Amino acid sequence: PAGESPNTPPRLSEFVQHHCLPVRGLPSAEQRQRVIKLWTELAPPERTLGNTLLSGRGIRDLPWKHLIRALSKHAQVAPFIMAQRLALFTSPQQESFAALFCPPSVIEKALKPLALHPVAPGTQSLDTSLSPETWLAEWNWKGLRAQVMRRAGSCALWSHDEDLITPALAELASAASFLPEGTVLDGVICALTKTKSMPPLGWQETLRHEARSGASSASLSYRFMAHDCLECAGEDLRHLPLRERRERLSALLTHSGSSPVLACRPQASAQWTQGDLFTSPETAQPPPPAPIEEAQIQLSPSLLFHDAESLHRLRNDARSHGARGLILKRLEAPYGDSSAIAAWTSWDLEPLTCLAVLLGVQPGDNAQGRAQPEWQLAVRRGKEWVQIATMARALPEEELKAIDAFVQENIVARFGPSRRVKPELIFEIAFVGIHPSTRHKAGLVLEAPRVVCWHRDKSPADVDTVESLTQRGAWPKDGD
Repeated sequence: PAGESPNTPPRLSEFVQHHCLPVRGLPSAEQRQRVIKLWTELAPPERTLGNTLLSGRGIRDLPWKHLIRALSKHAQVAPFIMAQRLALFTSPQQESFAALFCPPSVIEKALKPLALHPVAPGTQSLDTSLSPETWLAEWNWKGLRAQVMRRAGSCALWSHDEDLITPALAELASAASFLPEGTVLDGVICALTKTKSMPPLGWQETLRHEARSGASSASLSYRFMAHDCLECAGEDLRHLPLRERRERLSALLTHSGSSPVLACRPQASAQWTQGDLFTSPETAQPPPPAPIEEAQIQLSPSLLFHDAESLHRLRNDARSHGARGLILKRLEAPYGDSSAIAAWTSWDLEPLTCLAVLLGVQPGDNAQGRAQPEWQLAVRRGKEWVQIATMARALPEEELKAIDAFVQENIVARFGPSRRVKPELIFEIAFVGIHPSTRHKAGLVLEAPRVVCWHRDKSPADVDTVESLTQRGAWPKDGD
């Protein structure tokens, strides 16, 4: 191709098309010959850049949102349109680049995501005046909030922050094709392993990366728990009260229930009494967890309650349902009303806690990019200490100074920049949940851990064990 002499370096498009793409999939020996030949044709400065392009090393990842914003500004299209085009961008060819900057099509315009209703964080105290006649209770699912839409004969799944995740969710996209034209649903994407056990921590971020690369996880299955209907048959329902939207949602999924990928769970009536909910107040137990069906799109059930006491029982049982707590919604509130943000309120479980020992200190960075030491905290397994969390320091300044002095005086081993210290300082850790992990020595990983306090009155004998944390996590075993 033209422009390959040392005096005239090739254009970027030429280099990618004639040198990078052709060597993919070739035997190692032939790749080596081509690269050596290329080195002889390039001047030293171009060689460095060429090696970077060929290997992919040394290229910093550009934040996805920044890339979409920059390309959409250059193409003079909306960011949601550029997100759809990047999802189809599979090969760095000139034709593919040209497709990024063409005028928007009718389908691209139709798949514009809607703004989702915000959920206000609640307090641990509960308003005792809540009534099932005016409030709806639902599980606050552990998952990724998203919207599913079917418009202009196409389907799209958008995350709550408007990431297009359709490429990584082929099964859900297929399920959405059974929805009537002009449908937009608000809900939560939940994940399970193929053996119906708890998914690994951080699967939501993994899902985003898979959507950007066009990959799809073979180890996880996904369900969309629909809890609101924003559009039905092309009609905007957001101005209607939640009570009517839920009725339309239930009717929609019931009508589509002949499909194996759509299902509607029975709706709970608000006119229930304490006797209908439980056998007796003395032996009051919340209803058993409903099994997750094989359908990909399901109606998130409304929960039966009578008073604040029954809501407390439901919330305490949230972990066994794969939820982090409850969401309470005002039945007469429209969708997305900025003056009624508190119409949707989360009431999450109180965090779990455990005692752990300070095992070591390693370098880290804070949110401002400044050096900030991180603590390595561990629990006991048999006679050894097993690390369960690494987190930034977050205690009063006076305590941090005392802990730093202890670390400097009690270093027992050095591993590069990390320091191992005598296991004597005991801390209380709060965390949202416990997940199994094959990548960590402890066999588990804590979700959103944070240091609550330093227990000067505790000794290493008071520290929790891996076995006690495993029982507290109570995740289903593979095959259960």
